[in-house]
Amino acid sequence: MAKKDQKLDRFDEFIPAVPWVNPWQPEGRYRADYDLLTKLLSAAVGTAQRSGIVAAAADVWAAEELRRAGFEPDEVWPRRTQPRVLPRDVRNFVEGGALTKKLRADVEERYTHARARKALPIEAHVLGSAYSKQADVVIASWAAGVEVLISTKTMLSSYQKNLRNRFEEGY
Repeated sequence: MAKKDQKLDRFDEFIPAVPWVNPWQPEGRYRADYDLLTKLLSAAVGTAQRSGIVAAAADVWAAEELRRAGFEPDEVWPRRTQPRVLPRDVRNFVEGGALTKKLRADVEERYTHARARKALPIEAHVLGSAYSKQADVVIASWAAGVEVLISTKTMLSSYQKNLRNRFEEGY
């Protein structure tokens, strides 16, 4: 099984460099990048379903589509780089000019340190009506809470195994 913090790294090479092609068509329709989805899913071919790699490919694609649609790139989780979850408020503080250049560089260098995992987790978790659950693709802030939440499912195994999640997502 791939380590959680490395699961998404396998897809980095497929993510196009900026600037992205504008997905909004003149008539107001959105044109999804299915070529990217094909590449990401191809990279997951041959992995065990339990590894979560196929679902991670869908997560990366959905996050990238939100960025292409115009959402702030670093506010969409998982982010393109480590740490994959970086709260907007933390990023705004670090990048907002309150820190010296040296201190900012020191803080950014520690983003991926093992002890930073509690503040900068590998996966996003949100508090639902019934319990806390891992969320696949999220835009959120501490002040506003969850703004967008996408839950991807591969459905390669039993639907019943994830019944608790289906119940939570239903209301």
